[in-house]
Amino acid sequence: MLQLKLAEKRGELVLVSAVEELIETLAGVTLTKLSSLPTRCAPRGDLATRRAIEQCVLEIRREIATVCNQLADERGEPPLGRTGLSMGTTPLHPSGGQRKVPSLRVRDKLSARNFR
Repeated sequence: MLQLKLAEKRGELVLVSAVEELIETLAGVTLTKLSSLPTRCAPRGDLATRRAIEQCVLEIRREIATVCNQLADERGEPPLGRTGLSMGTTPLHPSGGQRKVPSLRVRDKLSARNFR
């Protein structure tokens, strides 16, 4: 117990909740900034270019969701609906089910409403 307290004071240990909050913040900022690319990159009034960039952003977000699902699979996280939790979801799990990652709200931002 003493070793744990010393490690915490040296900054070698951190609270899981602090790390989760940091990850959620970083994921949120990343997805928000990524979503702003079409407006920033397309010339004013060039709707075709803007739509093409939006499609690229959508594909990237889907790829991110796929990687998140693969990481969850590797760590044995159960698909959504089998966990009893109620956080954000993504319909992109290869098994056809949805996945729940309690420590990351990024899936809330990657939910089906963003892929219509």
